[in-house]
Amino acid sequence: MSFPKGGKQSNITKEKIRNTLKQRYNNDEEKRKLSLRFGTGTKGYKYSKESREKQRQAKKDKYLGENNPNWRGGISDNPYPQDWTEYLREGIRQRDGYICQICGIHESELKCKIKKLHVHHIESRTVGGNAPNNLITLCDKCHSKFHDGKIGLKNKRGKTFKAETYMSTVKKMMIDRLRELYNNVEETFGYLTKEKRLSFGLEKSHFNDAFCIANGENQSRCLVRNLSQKRKNNRCLQISRKKNGISIRKQRYLIQPKDLVRFEGKEYVSCGSQHYGEYVVVFINGKKKSIKTKNIEQTFHFGTFVFN
Repeated sequence: MSFPKGGKQSNITKEKIRNTLKQRYNNDEEKRKLSLRFGTGTKGYKYSKESREKQRQAKKDKYLGENNPNWRGGISDNPYPQDWTEYLREGIRQRDGYICQICGIHESELKCKIKKLHVHHIESRTVGGNAPNNLITLCDKCHSKFHDGKIGLKNKRGKTFKAETYMSTVKKMMIDRLRELYNNVEETFGYLTKEKRLSFGLEKSHFNDAFCIANGENQSRCLVRNLSQKRKNNRCLQISRKKNGISIRKQRYLIQPKDLVRFEGKEYVSCGSQHYGEYVVVFINGKKKSIKTKNIEQTFHFGTFVFN
């Protein structure tokens, strides 16, 4: 039976075709032939344990190692570096708020045996390493689905959280070691410290936070000493003003930034030198002022760290 290409059949013709096909394929033998022809003979069929074991053994070594299309030279067998520690992973979990960055489930809501979120490398560890901005928190299901290619990861390697992760890592390490030595070690959190600091009417600072964490009330306060780092060589100054390369500093002047100088009986912090070291820049009454180097009465030099 042939029909013109693109032609439309009437309802009577369609009914005749339907009845003819029913009569032709309304027996088990014709159905079996169709299933073998179109490859649907195993659909819904349950194999026995022996058959499944035979199939498993047949495919066991077929896609193993170099035979696997995803083989990359065995880089997954390389050992993790020494900086891949539990303290680092705990710091990443704390940074992400103990929440999976794909599905948003909290670590306390996990139903697996080990209720702990995984730490995943955004870029492979051979490329991005264990840098904190290359790590992200995922739950077990999302982590498995990602590596199976079922879901994608929208997160890209972001800005570094080196300082935050370092503090989280050091904090957990310190708490663990202190708990090994003492029985009365407790962990506090920022929102509790803030609540207590506001009740005392104290401004935000490191020493005020330390006072609140130590359950301070009306004790006498100690003096505050600030410690800052001093750069021995500012590489930004080596950039040529004409933007045609690097301008190497061939001379280091006597008075460097953050050195303490005495002028007219008062002490000032140096901001740098001018005019090939003939002048020193200091702040006087909130304004920059240039002083001749020969008029400086005394100079106090600092190393890498400055106490004030």
